[in-house]
Amino acid sequence: MTRKLMMPFAKAVIFTLFTALILTSCDDKNAFTPEDKLIPTSELPVTSRSYVETYFPNIAISQAWEDKNALRPSYEVYLVNGVRLEFDKGGKVIEIESRDGLPAAVIPTEIQSYVNLNFPGEKIIKWELENNIEQEVSLLTSQWELVFDLEGNYLRREMDDKDPLVPVGELPAAARSYLQTHFPNITVSRVREDRDGPKITYEVLLANTTYLEFNQLGAVLELENRAGLPVNVISERINAYVNQHYTGQKIIKWELDDRKQQEVTLQKDVELVFDLAGNFIRGDR
Repeated sequence: MTRKLMMPFAKAVIFTLFTALILTSCDDKNAFTPEDKLIPTSELPVTSRSYVETYFPNIAISQAWEDKNALRPSYEVYLVNGVRLEFDKGGKVIEIESRDGLPAAVIPTEIQSYVNLNFPGEKIIKWELENNIEQEVSLLTSQWELVFDLEGNYLRREMDDKDPLVPVGELPAAARSYLQTHFPNITVSRVREDRDGPKITYEVLLANTTYLEFNQLGAVLELENRAGLPVNVISERINAYVNQHYTGQKIIKWELDDRKQQEVTLQKDVELVFDLAGNFIRGDR
C-alpha cells in the first residue's frame, strides 16, 4: 500500500477496522493466540482442580492452558476422553463441552429436567455461563441452543448456527484411511460438514484434541494439536529443518494454504512456510 499523509477520515476507518479485528479475534474462544501458554496441571487454580476431581474423578487431564488475554483471562483444560472445560481466572467453571454428551452431574438439575421433559433422548454436548447472566446448553441431535437464567428457568431457544454434525462413515474414504493410518488408536469425537456453496470440507476432532480438516475428496488440509503433532504427519524434510534450526520445539499446526504452500506453527508461535516438496521458503513470527 502506498504511504500517504493520513486524513482524519482515513484514520477513523483504519481504527474501526483494527477494533473490529480485535473484537472478532477475542470472540473466537478456541483460537490459538500468543497469549496461550501450556502449563502443568498443578498451576491450575485449586477450585478448578477440585472441580475436575469431583465430576471427572477417573479421567486424566491431557492438557492445561492459561490464556492471559487481558479482556478475559482464563484456563482451558482438555481431558483424555475429549471433554473440554474452561475456567475463569478465579477457577470457576464457565464452559464445558463434550461431543459424546456431558454427564448429568455437571448440568444444573432444573436445566437437565427441562431437557429430559421437552427433548427426550437428547444429549447435552455443551454448557456455558454467558457473561454471568445466562446459561446456555447445546443439544446434539436437534442442534438447538437453549438459554436459561442463572436459576435454571427457561428463557428461549436458538438454532445452533454451526455446521451440522455427521457420522464418521460420511467422511470421504481417503479421509477415513488417513485417520486409520496416522491415528489408529484415537477415537473420533465428532465430525462437522461445512458446505460453502459447491465447496465441502470436513472438520474432525479426535479424543486426544487433535483437530483435522479435509476437503471433499478426503485430502488433509489442516492439522493442529497444541501439545504437538505426531512426527509421521509431517514430511521428513520439514521435520529435519525444524529439528536443525528449532531444536526441541514441537510442531503444533500444519496447514496447506491456498497457494499450495505448507505452513507449520511451532510451540513458541513461530510460523514457517515450505513449498510442496518441503523446501523452506520463509519464516514469520
